[in-house]
Amino acid sequence: MGITRTALGVKVRWLKRSKRVFLFIVAIRMMVATKSLMVRALPEPACEPSIESRPTTRAEESLKITVWVYNYAQVSYWTLIRAEREATKIFCQAGIETVWLDHALSRVPQKLFGATVLALKILPESMAARYGHRLTTLGFAIPSREGGTHASVFYQRVKDLAKGTVETEPEILGHALAHEIGHLLLGSTGHDPTGIMHTDWSREELHQMSWQYLCFSAEQAEVLRTNLLRRIQLQESSPASRPASQR
Repeated sequence: MGITRTALGVKVRWLKRSKRVFLFIVAIRMMVATKSLMVRALPEPACEPSIESRPTTRAEESLKITVWVYNYAQVSYWTLIRAEREATKIFCQAGIETVWLDHALSRVPQKLFGATVLALKILPESMAARYGHRLTTLGFAIPSREGGTHASVFYQRVKDLAKGTVETEPEILGHALAHEIGHLLLGSTGHDPTGIMHTDWSREELHQMSWQYLCFSAEQAEVLRTNLLRRIQLQESSPASRPASQR
């Protein structure tokens, strides 16, 4: 009987200890989840371009683009939100504000694509294969001298680069969004050896994305603002943008 009581006592103590460990783990998970929600709920900081790329004219201070996102790859909500925030920071550094609208969920009436209204598609592997690009390509854009409006990102390639690491996938996707939109605003399909407009990012660059975003160079930022300002001016001077009484 004494042996039975001893065994029972040990089992009771083990159960109590297991319960404390379980409650401790639950508490830690709740703290992490709460912190994550708090971070997600924080408002975006005001767009303050870096000194090297700060706008110099009043017209440039209000440069803004609207990007309609077609999420064909069904990227998760939080991954896409974090990716858009990453791209917002990159363009903010270049002196350009960004507004992101979900084509499927937004109640805002869609405008015709043009000077400051762009379309960006996030494509699954099945859709990306139709375009015949090499496997290492993150996406493509269709720039033009008049001002391209459509770009696409291949989501499977983003996941391949992240290799299943959830913490880095939004950063890579955000940089891919900024890269392809950059092609549209720069009016070129060219690439640079470093920075956000580099192609085939190295492991070092991918690692850098997790703590510091890649940027447009000062020269690229100037071209971005100049081209966007010209887009706006051309749109405002076109007959279609004027009231019927002024045509």
